[in-house]
Amino acid sequence: VWNGISLIKLAQSSEALQVFTSVIDKYEELQSPSQEDHTEAAMAYFYRATQRKLINRRSEANDDFNKAIQLDPKNATYYEGYAVFLYESEQLNKCLAQIQILETLVPEDIDARALFTKGLALLKIGKRNDALEALEKAKEKGFGERSDSGIIGIREPAEIYERLGYLYRDMGRKTEAKANLTQFLTQSKTLSPSAAHDIQGDIDKL
Repeated sequence: VWNGISLIKLAQSSEALQVFTSVIDKYEELQSPSQEDHTEAAMAYFYRATQRKLINRRSEANDDFNKAIQLDPKNATYYEGYAVFLYESEQLNKCLAQIQILETLVPEDIDARALFTKGLALLKIGKRNDALEALEKAKEKGFGERSDSGIIGIREPAEIYERLGYLYRDMGRKTEAKANLTQFLTQSKTLSPSAAHDIQGDIDKL
Protein backbone atom coordinates (compact mmCIF):
# COMPACT_ATOMS: atom_id res chain seq x y z
CA VAL A 1 0.00 0.00 0.00
CA TRP A 2 2.82 2.39 0.86
CA ASN A 3 4.24 1.89 -2.62
CA GLY A 4 0.91 3.04 -4.03
CA ILE A 5 0.87 6.09 -1.78
CA SER A 6 4.38 6.96 -2.97
CA LEU A 7 3.16 6.76 -6.57
CA ILE A 8 0.31 9.18 -5.75
CA LYS A 9 2.87 11.67 -4.47
CA LEU A 10 4.70 11.29 -7.78
CA ALA A 11 1.41 11.99 -9.65
CA GLN A 12 1.39 8.45 -11.07
CA SER A 13 -2.28 7.77 -10.42
CA SER A 14 -2.75 4.91 -12.90
CA GLU A 15 0.18 2.99 -11.47
CA ALA A 16 -1.06 3.65 -7.94
CA LEU A 17 -4.49 2.28 -8.83
CA GLN A 18 -2.87 -0.92 -10.07
CA VAL A 19 -0.93 -1.31 -6.81
CA PHE A 20 -4.01 -0.81 -4.64
CA THR A 21 -6.06 -3.21 -6.77
CA SER A 22 -3.30 -5.82 -6.50
CA VAL A 23 -3.34 -5.53 -2.69
CA ILE A 24 -7.12 -5.85 -2.65
CA ASP A 25 -7.12 -8.86 -4.99
CA LYS A 26 -4.61 -10.67 -2.77
CA TYR A 27 -6.68 -9.83 0.32
CA GLU A 28 -9.86 -11.21 -1.24
CA GLU A 29 -8.08 -14.50 -1.94
CA LEU A 30 -7.22 -15.03 1.73
CA GLN A 31 -9.17 -17.76 3.49
CA SER A 32 -8.64 -16.49 7.03
CA PRO A 33 -7.38 -12.88 6.93
CA SER A 34 -5.81 -11.48 10.07
CA GLN A 35 -6.61 -8.10 11.60
CA GLU A 36 -3.45 -6.79 10.00
CA ASP A 37 -4.73 -8.00 6.63
CA HIS A 38 -8.05 -6.21 7.21
CA THR A 39 -6.24 -3.00 8.13
CA GLU A 40 -3.97 -3.08 5.09
CA ALA A 41 -6.87 -3.86 2.76
CA ALA A 42 -8.91 -1.01 4.25
CA MET A 43 -6.06 1.37 3.47
CA ALA A 44 -5.88 0.05 -0.09
CA TYR A 45 -9.63 0.49 -0.58
CA PHE A 46 -9.50 4.02 0.81
CA TYR A 47 -6.63 5.20 -1.39
CA ARG A 48 -8.09 3.48 -4.43
CA ALA A 49 -11.32 5.41 -3.72
CA THR A 50 -9.45 8.72 -3.62
CA GLN A 51 -7.90 8.00 -7.02
CA ARG A 52 -11.09 6.68 -8.58
CA LYS A 53 -12.99 9.84 -7.67
CA LEU A 54 -10.34 11.93 -9.45
CA ILE A 55 -11.01 10.11 -12.73
CA ASN A 56 -14.78 10.33 -12.22
CA ARG A 57 -15.33 6.66 -11.40
CA ARG A 58 -17.54 7.86 -8.58
CA SER A 59 -19.77 4.83 -8.14
CA GLU A 60 -16.74 2.59 -7.73
CA ALA A 61 -15.12 5.16 -5.44
CA ASN A 62 -18.24 5.19 -3.27
CA ASP A 63 -18.07 1.41 -2.93
CA ASP A 64 -14.38 1.57 -2.01
CA PHE A 65 -14.93 4.21 0.67
CA ASN A 66 -17.64 2.07 2.23
CA LYS A 67 -15.47 -1.03 2.11
CA ALA A 68 -12.59 0.80 3.83
CA ILE A 69 -14.91 1.92 6.64
CA GLN A 70 -16.39 -1.57 6.94
CA LEU A 71 -12.95 -3.13 7.36
CA ASP A 72 -11.58 -0.45 9.72
CA PRO A 73 -14.57 1.29 11.34
CA LYS A 74 -12.50 3.22 13.89
CA ASN A 75 -10.26 5.00 11.40
CA ALA A 76 -11.27 8.67 11.42
CA THR A 77 -9.41 9.39 8.16
CA TYR A 78 -11.79 7.18 6.21
CA TYR A 79 -14.92 8.92 7.49
CA GLU A 80 -13.41 12.31 6.71
CA GLY A 81 -12.42 11.31 3.18
CA TYR A 82 -15.84 9.82 2.55
CA ALA A 83 -17.58 12.92 3.94
CA VAL A 84 -15.62 15.14 1.54
CA PHE A 85 -16.52 12.81 -1.34
CA LEU A 86 -20.20 13.00 -0.42
CA TYR A 87 -20.06 16.79 -0.21
CA GLU A 88 -18.45 16.93 -3.65
CA SER A 89 -21.27 14.67 -4.89
CA GLU A 90 -23.93 17.01 -3.41
CA GLN A 91 -25.08 14.27 -1.01
CA LEU A 92 -25.21 16.76 1.83
CA ASN A 93 -27.22 14.86 4.45
CA LYS A 94 -25.07 11.77 3.99
CA CYS A 95 -21.97 13.96 4.24
CA LEU A 96 -23.17 15.41 7.54
CA ALA A 97 -23.99 11.92 8.83
CA GLN A 98 -20.40 10.80 8.21
CA ILE A 99 -19.05 13.86 10.00
CA GLN A 100 -21.35 13.16 12.94
CA ILE A 101 -19.79 9.69 13.22
CA LEU A 102 -16.36 11.30 12.97
CA GLU A 103 -17.20 13.73 15.78
CA THR A 104 -18.19 10.78 17.96
CA LEU A 105 -14.94 8.95 17.19
CA VAL A 106 -12.57 11.88 17.73
CA PRO A 107 -14.57 14.68 19.40
CA GLU A 108 -11.48 16.68 20.41
CA ASP A 109 -9.32 15.93 17.40
CA ILE A 110 -11.57 16.33 14.35
CA ASP A 111 -9.61 17.62 11.38
CA ALA A 112 -10.07 21.18 10.11
CA ARG A 113 -11.00 19.91 6.64
CA ALA A 114 -13.90 17.92 8.08
CA LEU A 115 -15.13 20.99 9.97
CA PHE A 116 -14.84 23.15 6.85
CA THR A 117 -16.76 20.54 4.84
CA LYS A 118 -19.42 20.44 7.55
CA GLY A 119 -19.76 24.21 7.40
CA LEU A 120 -20.12 24.18 3.61
CA ALA A 121 -22.77 21.46 3.72
CA LEU A 122 -24.73 23.28 6.43
CA LEU A 123 -24.59 26.50 4.41
CA LYS A 124 -26.04 24.72 1.41
CA ILE A 125 -29.01 23.42 3.39
CA GLY A 126 -29.65 26.81 4.95
CA LYS A 127 -28.44 26.23 8.52
CA ARG A 128 -26.41 29.43 8.81
CA ASN A 129 -25.81 29.50 12.57
CA ASP A 130 -24.57 25.90 12.63
CA ALA A 131 -22.48 26.57 9.53
CA LEU A 132 -20.91 29.60 11.18
CA GLU A 133 -19.92 27.55 14.22
CA ALA A 134 -18.31 24.82 12.09
CA LEU A 135 -16.45 27.29 9.86
CA GLU A 136 -15.12 29.22 12.85
CA LYS A 137 -13.84 25.98 14.39
CA ALA A 138 -12.14 25.09 11.09
CA LYS A 139 -10.53 28.52 11.04
CA GLU A 140 -9.32 28.11 14.62
CA LYS A 141 -7.68 24.83 13.59
CA GLY A 142 -5.77 26.61 10.84
CA PHE A 143 -7.61 25.48 7.72
CA GLY A 144 -7.02 28.83 6.01
CA GLU A 145 -3.25 28.42 6.28
CA ARG A 146 -3.07 25.03 4.57
CA SER A 147 -1.40 24.66 1.20
CA ASP A 148 -4.27 22.68 -0.36
CA SER A 149 -7.96 22.38 0.47
CA GLY A 150 -8.26 18.72 -0.51
CA ILE A 151 -11.80 19.41 -1.72
CA ILE A 152 -12.81 19.46 -5.38
CA GLY A 153 -14.37 22.83 -6.18
CA ILE A 154 -12.56 24.72 -3.41
CA ARG A 155 -9.74 26.55 -5.14
CA GLU A 156 -7.71 27.28 -1.99
CA PRO A 157 -7.97 26.97 1.81
CA ALA A 158 -8.05 30.77 2.18
CA GLU A 159 -11.56 30.58 0.74
CA ILE A 160 -12.73 29.95 4.30
CA TYR A 161 -12.28 33.65 5.01
CA GLU A 162 -14.41 34.56 2.00
CA ARG A 163 -17.18 32.19 3.11
CA LEU A 164 -17.09 33.54 6.65
CA GLY A 165 -16.93 37.14 5.47
CA TYR A 166 -20.04 36.95 3.34
CA LEU A 167 -21.86 34.82 5.90
CA TYR A 168 -21.20 37.44 8.59
CA ARG A 169 -22.25 40.17 6.16
CA ASP A 170 -25.55 38.43 5.43
CA MET A 171 -26.12 38.05 9.18
CA GLY A 172 -25.57 41.77 9.73
CA ARG A 173 -22.27 41.39 11.59
CA LYS A 174 -20.22 43.96 9.70
CA THR A 175 -17.11 44.00 11.87
CA GLU A 176 -16.53 40.24 11.52
CA ALA A 177 -17.43 40.40 7.84
CA LYS A 178 -14.85 43.10 7.16
CA ALA A 179 -12.12 41.30 9.13
CA ASN A 180 -12.61 38.01 7.28
CA LEU A 181 -12.90 39.51 3.80
CA THR A 182 -9.78 41.58 4.44
CA GLN A 183 -7.99 38.42 5.56
CA PHE A 184 -9.10 36.72 2.36
CA LEU A 185 -7.66 39.51 0.22
CA THR A 186 -4.40 39.26 2.14
CA GLN A 187 -3.99 35.48 1.94
CA SER A 188 -5.56 34.49 -1.38
CA LYS A 189 -3.16 33.26 -4.03
CA THR A 190 -5.75 32.69 -6.77
CA LEU A 191 -7.83 35.88 -6.90
CA SER A 192 -7.82 37.75 -10.19
CA PRO A 193 -7.38 41.54 -10.03
CA SER A 194 -11.02 42.06 -11.02
CA ALA A 195 -12.29 39.68 -8.32
CA ALA A 196 -10.07 41.35 -5.71
CA HIS A 197 -11.45 44.73 -6.80
CA ASP A 198 -15.03 43.49 -6.36
CA ILE A 199 -14.31 42.12 -2.87
CA GLN A 200 -12.62 45.37 -1.86
CA GLY A 201 -15.75 47.14 -3.02
CA ASP A 202 -17.87 44.89 -0.81
CA ILE A 203 -15.56 45.66 2.13
CA ASP A 204 -15.88 49.39 1.52
CA LYS A 205 -19.68 49.12 1.70
CA LEU A 206 -19.60 47.58 5.17
